[in-house]
Amino acid sequence: LMKGTVINDGSGLSRNNRIPAQTLVGILSSSYRDKKIFKTLYPLMAIAGVDGTVRRRMRGTLAQGNVHAKTGTLNNVSSLSGYVQTKDGEMLAFAFIMNGKGSNGSYHVVQDRLAVRLATFSYKEDPSLIFDYNPIDSANNNENN
Repeated sequence: LMKGTVINDGSGLSRNNRIPAQTLVGILSSSYRDKKIFKTLYPLMAIAGVDGTVRRRMRGTLAQGNVHAKTGTLNNVSSLSGYVQTKDGEMLAFAFIMNGKGSNGSYHVVQDRLAVRLATFSYKEDPSLIFDYNPIDSANNNENN
């Protein structure tokens, strides 16, 4: 587990749990690379605009039917983590965790906008955004040095 991660209980309902977004993305990325895990995990996630906890979210956008995610909610805490395919067909793992003085409804608006942006993203349309940095690979390489 990455630095800053604390799992107080497995339910995910404890305010004492601390899992950084980077850790969640790392877990999702590793799961994607292991086709056996991904084949089981992916269909279990709610689909934006279709079913589960995101059935009423991101409707009428490229994220609808595309974003597969898990939500998490406590008072003044909201998260959305999962997978989205870009316009170029690239699968991305993401995790948005928000807390503070905002409302969960306002957090959902921001999370949905971010997920839609990822779904509409295209390197082909803006090649200036291409860069050679993958935090997951970099972290693995640093451990081996």
